[in-house]
Amino acid sequence: MNIKTFLLGVIIIVLVVTTIGTVGKDQVEQKDSEQITAHGMDESELKREFNRIASLPYSQCKCREKSDLLCDFIHQHDPYSKVRTISITHKSGKYSHVFVEYEGVIFDPTCEPALYRQSWDKYNKNLDIWGFDRKQIISQGYEGVYL
Repeated sequence: MNIKTFLLGVIIIVLVVTTIGTVGKDQVEQKDSEQITAHGMDESELKREFNRIASLPYSQCKCREKSDLLCDFIHQHDPYSKVRTISITHKSGKYSHVFVEYEGVIFDPTCEPALYRQSWDKYNKNLDIWGFDRKQIISQGYEGVYL
């Protein structure tokens, strides 16, 4: 492991640790009727797992862990669709936040209340409210299997 990789790892850990309780205080609301439905997997199963992950205590599972759990769950149940975690840096540069994009909509199991199937447009408004600048975004996940 080279020094740059090590330093990047340390910085990410510091950023995640300092975000406790900072995301999700204020947000743009979305009505259930506005939610976009899944077509790659059973919606009730996805919602149940999302709620389970969202209910995990933040002291045990930060946004990175919760998002990774959800991303892996979706990929296991729908390997044909693109799913990814997205890490975005706060304008202060002191921390970042991680959430999931699946089939073009956002799942954020960490903020309070957790956001299930929010459109990018509404989520970008939340990112503005929370102080994220979208200039430094890291995305990783699965492209899906194409037949």
